[in-house]
Amino acid sequence: MRAFVTSFILGSALALGATSAKAADMTDDHVNELIEAYIKAHPHVIFNAVSDYLVKEEQKSAAKAVEDAFNNPVPFTLSDHTPVLGDKDAPVTIIQFAEFECPFCATAHETLTEVMRRYKSKVRLAFVHMPLSFHKHAIPAAKAAIAAQRQGKFWEYHDALFANQDKLGEKLFIQTAKELGLDMAKFDKDRNDPALDDLIQTDSKSGAAIGARGTPYFLINGVAVNGAQPIEAFEAVIERHLANLDKKGK
Repeated sequence: MRAFVTSFILGSALALGATSAKAADMTDDHVNELIEAYIKAHPHVIFNAVSDYLVKEEQKSAAKAVEDAFNNPVPFTLSDHTPVLGDKDAPVTIIQFAEFECPFCATAHETLTEVMRRYKSKVRLAFVHMPLSFHKHAIPAAKAAIAAQRQGKFWEYHDALFANQDKLGEKLFIQTAKELGLDMAKFDKDRNDPALDDLIQTDSKSGAAIGARGTPYFLINGVAVNGAQPIEAFEAVIERHLANLDKKGK
């Protein structure tokens, strides 16, 4: 940065005829005086130049990060218990690390619903439980969803919990199970199964192991997307994956 500013100011000063001396003939003191004088006379020029430089550097850094993400996808193997929505042969898999009380997860749920609608058989969605410790309903909600999964109704239950996130609690868990026509005795037995604690903890640890520090967090064919990003962010990654697959197929 310092080298850029010095070169820019010196070059600008010489170009504007601020000195008749050649840069090669100038002493360090002369250069410093010239730089100081130019900054005082043209502060806005310096500000704009530095701003442009920082923007370009940030763009370069972002572009490199994207390339690195696609060239070095994060490996993650879905567990047998992981619920998956969509065509099993879909070329793109979105793995969502989330929980049912997180408001950002609810926002992301709406985005993902639209993603699935747009891409249909090209995308499948997996859900990995990552309940946050400071959300009191997160673990009970996860257990209820897993109990619904054992009766083949995970995604319906999942959708209902997000649609009624402001009502999370025992009343909603039971009401939703009844509305979905679940066997209530089995539902209650399954959500109180001690094995669910280990299952949920395993999910959470697997997310933390690949860098998920909060929810929601996503892997799109191994490319990480952090937070409740707009649909354009998901589309950009999905479209690039599909384009890369098309190239490989030719």
